[in-house]
Amino acid sequence: MVFLFTYTISAQTNDGVAYVKQFYKEWKEKVDQHNENTIYLNYQTEITTKAEDDKLTTNKTTIEVISDKEHATFLTKELSVYQDKKHTVSILPDKQLIIINEYAGDNYKKEKLASFEIFQDSIFNSLITQKFEEVVISGKTYKKAILKANAYAVKTYKMASMEFLLDESLGVVKEVKVNYVNHSQFKSVKINILKQDLTYKNLVLKRKALANVFDSKGELLEKYKSYKLIDNRLK
Repeated sequence: MVFLFTYTISAQTNDGVAYVKQFYKEWKEKVDQHNENTIYLNYQTEITTKAEDDKLTTNKTTIEVISDKEHATFLTKELSVYQDKKHTVSILPDKQLIIINEYAGDNYKKEKLASFEIFQDSIFNSLITQKFEEVVISGKTYKKAILKANAYAVKTYKMASMEFLLDESLGVVKEVKVNYVNHSQFKSVKINILKQDLTYKNLVLKRKALANVFDSKGELLEKYKSYKLIDNRLK
């Protein structure tokens, strides 16, 4: 990302915190209001961890989510998950493994569909505006806020700061980054939304989850014939 232009907005101490909190709240509400539709979300997680020798390692994962009221699909390079109201089917190509489980509620779906919702309103009470500015990245204007953690958040969450990149034109939280301090494992966690569509029309999820691995006779599809199957369905 190339910063072509940046300037600092004159703001009171907590202007950045209040602005991000309200923007974040409205973004979540908009997603919730469309949960009857087919929703598409493509985002990337970037997790930086540290070993005992303080060596840093960064892992990036791109996650694609397609969800409607009855179905959900989660796709990464390492894992594909298909879910309906009866079953959850997980496919791990690298291990040539298929796992089938009974439906266990929407927790997994909610976790993947609303990754930014891990931040509760109360956490904003532990943040102080460090920088609140308007930036232009690759020709597009965003609001960027760097929010510093107070002593309580540092002690409780081992968090040093949070960074938000907000797309006002789309009303989307484009990016969130959490920087940690004195954490035993994490150095930082960043989530970047690549694409969001709350009225997705390109694919209607009507297939049963099992249809992604079985044919009409109940046999594994040809491309999965060599896979090991772990079937945890109730008999």
